[in-house]
Amino acid sequence: MLPVVDLAGELVRINSVSPKAKSSTQNSGEIALAHWLTDYFQQNDFIVETQPVVGQRANLIARPRRFPADRPTLALEAHMDTVDVQGMTVSPFAAEIRDGALWGRGSCDVKGTLAAMITAALQWHHREPAPGLNVMVLAAMGEEMGTLGSQALAKQQWPFRSVLVGEPTNLQPVVAHKGLWRLSVETFGKACHSSRPEEGVNAIDSMFRLQEKIIHTLAPVFMANGENTLSMTTLHSGSMINIIPDHACLEIDARFAADTEVEAHWQAWQSSLAGDAAKLMELERKPAFSSRPDSPLLFALQSTAEKHGVVFQPHSERYYSDAGHFSAAGYDAIIWGAGDIRQAHTVDEHIPLQQLHLAVDRLLTLFEQYGRR
Repeated sequence: MLPVVDLAGELVRINSVSPKAKSSTQNSGEIALAHWLTDYFQQNDFIVETQPVVGQRANLIARPRRFPADRPTLALEAHMDTVDVQGMTVSPFAAEIRDGALWGRGSCDVKGTLAAMITAALQWHHREPAPGLNVMVLAAMGEEMGTLGSQALAKQQWPFRSVLVGEPTNLQPVVAHKGLWRLSVETFGKACHSSRPEEGVNAIDSMFRLQEKIIHTLAPVFMANGENTLSMTTLHSGSMINIIPDHACLEIDARFAADTEVEAHWQAWQSSLAGDAAKLMELERKPAFSSRPDSPLLFALQSTAEKHGVVFQPHSERYYSDAGHFSAAGYDAIIWGAGDIRQAHTVDEHIPLQQLHLAVDRLLTLFEQYGRR
C-alpha cells in the first residue's frame, strides 16, 4: 500500500483531462486512470466493478473482498477527471513536491482527496479484527464536463445510504449548493451583403430585442428571491464583417436555490419568447443540493471534528458538484475533502501535504464515528 502522498502523486502523473465535449467517447485519460486504479485496488484485496457511462469511459466501484451484508456501509466518492492544463505555470503531470505541497493538475481538484479516500479505505479494511463498517470507494468519470458519472451512479441502488462527496473544502463539510440551469436562445434571419441591409433580416437585431426582454422581464422574476443568479455567458453570430448575419446564439447560465420552481420559470420563458422567431432550448437542469436535517454523516463528521479538537464549520458553496445527484436520489450526501477550492483549476494548482495526511486521519476517525450510529 502506497503512502497517501505517493498515491496522490501517481494519480496526478496520469493525464485525465476531461474531453471538451461531455458526450465524447474518445479514449480519454480517465480510462488510463481507471485502469491504473483497478490494478491498485485489486493488489490491495478490493473487488472492482465498472459502470460504463459514455463509450469506454466508466465509473469505478471498489469494495473490500470482505463485505458482510449485515454491516452498515459508507461510500466515498470523488471524480477522476480534471480540467484542461492550458496556461499552467507548473508542470501539470510531474507531480512535483516542494514547499510542503504537491503540485500539478488535479492535485487539489480532486486527486488529493481521492488518494486520501482510497488510503483510508484500504487501511480501514486491513485492520484486524474486521471492522464493523463497510467502506466503498466510487471513482466517477466526467464530473468537470456535465457530472455524467455521478448521474449514472445516483440512478443505481447501492448498499449504502450515505456518501461523502470529495471536493476541496479544507476538511470542513459543505452542506448545500445551488442547482444549475442552462439555456440557449437562437434567432434566425436572412443573410445579404451589408451594403444592402434592407434585403436581409439581421439575426443580431432580433437577438437584441430578446435580450431586452430577458434582462427587463424574465431575469428579474427568476432572481426575485435574492439568491438565484442568471448570467448571459456566450453570444455567437456572424461570419464576416460585410455580411448581414442570419443566425445568432445566446447561452445562459443560471443558478437556483433548492426551493425554486424551475419548471414554472421554464414554462414562462417558453411563453414569453414564443412568436419571436426564436428557438429556446434547455441545455441542462441539475438539482440543488441540501443535506438532510437528520444526516447521520453530518453528525459523524461533527463527532470527528470534536475528536480532533477542530472547529466544526458546515457551510454552503456556490459551485456545482456530484452531491446534487446523490441528494436528489435520496442518499444522505455531504461534500468534504482536502485542499482549498481557490486552488482548483488554477495555473499553479497544488495541495498542502499536511492536508493529505490530516484527511486520512480524519477519515479513519469518521469511519469509527459513523459505524457507531
